[in-house]
Amino acid sequence: MLRGFARHLQENLRQSDIICRWGGEEFILLLKDTPLDAARQLGEKIRQQTETSVFSFAEQTLHTSTSIGLATLLEGDDLQALIARADRALYRAKQAGRNRLCEESQ
Repeated sequence: MLRGFARHLQENLRQSDIICRWGGEEFILLLKDTPLDAARQLGEKIRQQTETSVFSFAEQTLHTSTSIGLATLLEGDDLQALIARADRALYRAKQAGRNRLCEESQ
């Protein structure tokens, strides 16, 4: 299922974007030179696409959802600060019932 999900991510990204697996079931997407509205739209597209996707494994049909934490790079940020904000947003998305996108601006 993770491979199928990663394939969906790659299909939605540009050549300049970076995707990496972060921990067990988490991924990080770094979207170069992307306005917040465009990142939000992409996140919602990925969330909706995941929600409607069907994955097969061991003759079983699997349905899944995704929670997304969105953060933008602020002046003076390093990678750790950016990831920490995205992680806080992700935690809020999970706490709010999952299958949603939450943003962290500061």
